[in-house]
Amino acid sequence: MKSLLGKLGVILIGLTFFTYWEVRGAEWRGWREWLSIIRGRPEKVSSTINGNLVQGWLLRATENIKPDGILYLHGGTFDLEKPILNRFTDAMSYRVMGYHVFLLKFPDEDEMVPPNPNLDIIEIRDAPILFRQMVGIDKIHIITVSRGGYPGLFVFQQYPDLFETITCMCPPIHTENEAWFEPQHTWAKNYLRQKLPSPMVLAEQGAYTSLASRMLMIGGANDPVCHPSTQSNKFAKIVGCRSIVVPKYAHNVSMSSMARKEAMQFIGGRR
Repeated sequence: MKSLLGKLGVILIGLTFFTYWEVRGAEWRGWREWLSIIRGRPEKVSSTINGNLVQGWLLRATENIKPDGILYLHGGTFDLEKPILNRFTDAMSYRVMGYHVFLLKFPDEDEMVPPNPNLDIIEIRDAPILFRQMVGIDKIHIITVSRGGYPGLFVFQQYPDLFETITCMCPPIHTENEAWFEPQHTWAKNYLRQKLPSPMVLAEQGAYTSLASRMLMIGGANDPVCHPSTQSNKFAKIVGCRSIVVPKYAHNVSMSSMARKEAMQFIGGRR
């Protein structure tokens, strides 16, 4: 009996070591991703670009390195430094796939200024310069989650030559929609009011038409915050870009293996 229990213990320890359970995404991650987290820890980087301080975290790819890089624009409002290893497992997975990843730090994360999309836009615009200073990359692809999609879409439209593609997961796009806007968190409403017209209005004006082939929208079918029918999918139909709705996922769609796979196939297809 003791021998059997001992063997079971060894098996459980082995499973714990090579895989981990992620509650938010409810998926098993592979041992290669787990090893990537402990092998190449994120590097904090910063530099003054065009008189603007750009900061973030660099995740260097360690194997099967691709020539392109990913600029990752996170959602929410929090300090990147505190939860970086367990919150951004999706960004870690892109590194496992061979991409250098730059997690951009928004100005409000130091709590010196409130969240402001106009400041975020400046950071995103200047980030490619710092990214290329740190690693040798060819093209840069933007991947956004929630909040990050709002300023990300503005920058992609204003500076299309800086980036190859943009993939937005559960982005808030149509801020003029009062029925959607009013139930949002106070910080989000204050943030979104500072940059108008929204990407949806710009889409209706034809601002993204020539960029449609370089854009991918991904939403969660059960998302109560940014439902595809009022945000990503609606935007995609106007623009003419590709849109994917992931079943069973909500505002955590970036944790979906289907969403990640689609994003990687989209980016890979641009080579």
